[in-house]
Amino acid sequence: MVENAAELRQYTFKQRTEVSMNGEVKSVRLDQVRFDLDGKMERTPLTPVAAEAPRGLRGKMAAKKREEAADFVERLMSLARRYLAPGRGDLEKLSSKAEIWKGRGATGNQQVRIQATDFVKSGDSFVWTLDAVAKLPVRMEARTELDGDPVTITAEYRTLPGGPNYVARAIVKSARKELEVKVESFDYERN
Repeated sequence: MVENAAELRQYTFKQRTEVSMNGEVKSVRLDQVRFDLDGKMERTPLTPVAAEAPRGLRGKMAAKKREEAADFVERLMSLARRYLAPGRGDLEKLSSKAEIWKGRGATGNQQVRIQATDFVKSGDSFVWTLDAVAKLPVRMEARTELDGDPVTITAEYRTLPGGPNYVARAIVKSARKELEVKVESFDYERN
């Protein structure tokens, strides 16, 4: 996983992020993503910047509400990244407490299912399905919470031809806030 993450940093790709609230799409953003020399993700927006909010009291209230929502979404996605791309310490923790099943997936390929509780946060549940031959993730499901709000995270992984494995689609849902964030990554090009 660590080697895969390092190899992935050699690519530039597009990422589409869609935020929905109460079933209504509130924003769609398209970014060009690359990694800097320190391995930090840099995003260049490919969609126009939103228009300026109305002025006056209504404008201030709307701006404050947008700022609060943006803060929650940022914290939500920060939590989701811990499950989507676990670091070395998280992987060591997972290996010490996980239950592992071997079997065949829907397509008949050999799969390994890794299941754990209390993986990132106390009380969470985590299931990772791996291709047993390639030893790469295929799917991930997690149930956790943020500020007491139940959160589900699901992801589908894909592998670039001759290259690394990546999160092709992730869906993060906050039940109480009726918030859903869909992130899709595509058009990978080696730098």
